[in-house]
Amino acid sequence: MADKLRFSRLPQNEDELWWTVNALWGVTIPRHTCGDPTHTAPFELFADAYFNRDGTIAFWHGSRGLSGKSFMLSILGLTKAFLLGTDVNILGGSINQSTNVHEAMRSALDSENAPRDMLVAEGTNLIKLSNKARIRPLTASQKTVRGPHPPFLLLDEIDEMDQNILDAALGQPMPQKNYLGVINRPYTVLCSTWQNPEGTFTNMKRRWEERGQPMKTWCYRCTSNPIDGWLDQETIEAKRREISAEMWRVEYELGEPSI
Repeated sequence: MADKLRFSRLPQNEDELWWTVNALWGVTIPRHTCGDPTHTAPFELFADAYFNRDGTIAFWHGSRGLSGKSFMLSILGLTKAFLLGTDVNILGGSINQSTNVHEAMRSALDSENAPRDMLVAEGTNLIKLSNKARIRPLTASQKTVRGPHPPFLLLDEIDEMDQNILDAALGQPMPQKNYLGVINRPYTVLCSTWQNPEGTFTNMKRRWEERGQPMKTWCYRCTSNPIDGWLDQETIEAKRREISAEMWRVEYELGEPSI
């Protein structure tokens, strides 16, 4: 770990994980919601994925931009890779989205306590660590998504992804023994706003409902909650003025898109 920060053991619960994330990357992920009983606190979702709770796959629905979806994915991927030695693949609806998550990771590595001494290689296509973990952004092609088999897969903005690409990517995660000799079990996070009434998000939402699996949701009000939110009201109002009322209803208020 970094010279200024040493850990005697890995985090064992949500409190320890929250403080570890805060110390390593200098970020606070909200532990509270907007009060809507159907919404889940962002850090609860983060912890579920870190500790591989709720099976092997999670489906997140968040407000566009203001919920911090891609940023949270980047911090989650970094934390799993650095602490657990987990290989991580990032797949977005486009290579730009994959790269955005990857770039957010590289920005977090500039934080004061980031364990940069663990970096073996750092580039636009790969972050390689001394614990043998590798983080890779992928292009949305059949050849690319059928290749590597890391334990941890981050899928960002799936509503802009072709269904056949997504289905092929879901075959990626496989168990992996880490630097501690512990098996990292497969886990996948699907994350997106919902824009297209007949697109990939709609298809996956239908699958989840048929299986009785919960889709987890949070909105911009959760990330601006008065207790530990990071989003300010000025930013919210500025964004509301910039876009159409229908886009605000669907992509920010999490309404169902119209055909």
